[in-house]
Amino acid sequence: MKKAAKIIMWCFIAFFCGFTVWQYVDYRCHPVDYAVQSAPWYTNVLIVGVISLIVVFVCVLIMIFNRKRENETSLQR
Repeated sequence: MKKAAKIIMWCFIAFFCGFTVWQYVDYRCHPVDYAVQSAPWYTNVLIVGVISLIVVFVCVLIMIFNRKRENETSLQR
């Protein structure tokens, strides 16, 4: 579970970085499309960032919980 949480965490971090770069490049290539919208171009980046932050936070909590559980198990032996 610890390894899966670490993989999921790094996947979401990489996805957020890639999405941010893609969104910025798309904004620079098509500024007129984004000028029509009422929201700024980085609104999707903020939404994806918040979702990624929540997933990373949950993964970190899982890793901390597993580490404490492993320490308790090793102390009982």
